[in-house]
Amino acid sequence: MAYKLPEELSFLGKMRFWAMTIASASFVLVDPATQTRPWYVSVGMFLSIWGAGFWGTQTVDRFGEKVGKTEVEAKEDIKEEKKEEGE
Repeated sequence: MAYKLPEELSFLGKMRFWAMTIASASFVLVDPATQTRPWYVSVGMFLSIWGAGFWGTQTVDRFGEKVGKTEVEAKEDIKEEKKEEGE
């Protein structure tokens, strides 16, 4: 039986997530200043690049989901979001 990730962790199975992680690590490792700066600065750079990439990917995915919906589905989502904000 295959293990199924919880919905909150479904991004771990996406190729874009791993490509972004590898690209962020590569950028930090290839940077010539990495050898001269403290380790925590390099880790901070990695996390900031990775976080920005993750945020951008999620934003584009969310936008794509909303654009692909019908007008009725979009209106229902807006109603639900307003209810959640009001609570």
